[in-house]
Amino acid sequence: MDEKRKYLLGVENVQKALLLLAIPSIIGMVTNGIYNFVDALFVGMLDNTAMLASVTVAFPMVMLMGAIGQGLGVGAGSLISRQLGKKEFDMVPKSVFTVMFAAIVLSIVGSVLLIRNLAEILPFFGATPDAFEYAIIYTKWMIIGMISTILNMTMSNMLRAEGDVKFPMIAIMSGAILNIVLDPIFMFEWGLNLQLSGAAIATVISHFVTTGLLFIRLLDKKSALRFNPFKWDFNFKIAFEIFAMGIVVFFRQALVSMSFLFINFVAAKYGTDIVASIGIVQRTNGLIIYVLIGYSQGLLPFVGYNYGAQNFERIKQAIKYSTIWASVFTVCAATIMFIFARQLVMMFTMDESVIYYGRRMFYAIAVGLPFVGYYQVVTVLFQAVGKVKESFVLSVARQGFLLLPLVYFLPKVWGYNGLFASTPIADFISLFLAIILANNLQKKLFA
Repeated sequence: MDEKRKYLLGVENVQKALLLLAIPSIIGMVTNGIYNFVDALFVGMLDNTAMLASVTVAFPMVMLMGAIGQGLGVGAGSLISRQLGKKEFDMVPKSVFTVMFAAIVLSIVGSVLLIRNLAEILPFFGATPDAFEYAIIYTKWMIIGMISTILNMTMSNMLRAEGDVKFPMIAIMSGAILNIVLDPIFMFEWGLNLQLSGAAIATVISHFVTTGLLFIRLLDKKSALRFNPFKWDFNFKIAFEIFAMGIVVFFRQALVSMSFLFINFVAAKYGTDIVASIGIVQRTNGLIIYVLIGYSQGLLPFVGYNYGAQNFERIKQAIKYSTIWASVFTVCAATIMFIFARQLVMMFTMDESVIYYGRRMFYAIAVGLPFVGYYQVVTVLFQAVGKVKESFVLSVARQGFLLLPLVYFLPKVWGYNGLFASTPIADFISLFLAIILANNLQKKLFA
């Protein structure tokens, strides 16, 4: 670790250090969220609720692809950062080749299996009869782009392990900007007039451009993470280590995808309008969550370094500032949702039925949103100090133990209102769980 990074983590003003660490990650994460947001925004301009619902149906599947890449990338990144720290430079190329090979194989196998069984799978993702054909069209293209989705997550996480946060951010931003440019060209009458297919194709092309940029970066001979595709360097022991570390990350991310999938499945019983409205709210709220996740990626190395250095005062300050910032941000976001709920839905569609359900969903999300910031900070705190069990419990509790049962039972009592209420109730219970676990940890750290 160079002296500049040591100073940033161990000496620099806490607030300044947190911002310097977090801002590149926030930009990268939000840019990722823009892909899904922009597609839904432009598809909404086609004035077809079934098309808009089909994008919602594909969302959990795309998230699941990202979870595979995230798991592989975090697993490989963790291993590579330790190899670099130990100066085991000859092992790094083996790790890079192993994870890249695994990502490509999983992408190809997954693509073949999904396309062959797509018609049977989509109803479980919430595809209503009138949105089914559109869902087939859009999702097929997303599956074709599966290899780029997985590789982008894998490579960007590996590069961060080397300390390079800027290039992954630039590569992801380049793809997102290209997607914004290509979407209308491919979709509308004045362009190629491919409509829904055009939105999907534009997204896939943009993802592959990001893949190309990251791939070129890995071919750099000066990089410690150099990838040589022409030299067989697969290592089963390394593969096992990567999978062992990445499986928890994959499971956590996959659980988010499964919760969206289950929400769509239940929503499909109430009609296409509700499925479309939920998709709009999920994508808008996703941008807020991506900001929190991006900030967390900056907070994690700061807390981890100072925990190792036994500098608990800096950790205490980091928790205080992070809690304040995250809470203020989520309260402001929730306030905007309350005040501008109708206008937010109207960005995507003018269908009054979708607007009605979307407003109610925004109100429900806004009730629980202020609790999410603190919850996210506490989850990262446990990750940073190596408390895997507590971190896993917090990660799984909200999306699994709490949200899924609520989504199943509440609609039986309150109909679609019960579906909308599930998320804020899960957020509220998760807050109490986070407070209890955080108090126990702080007593041990700061006693």
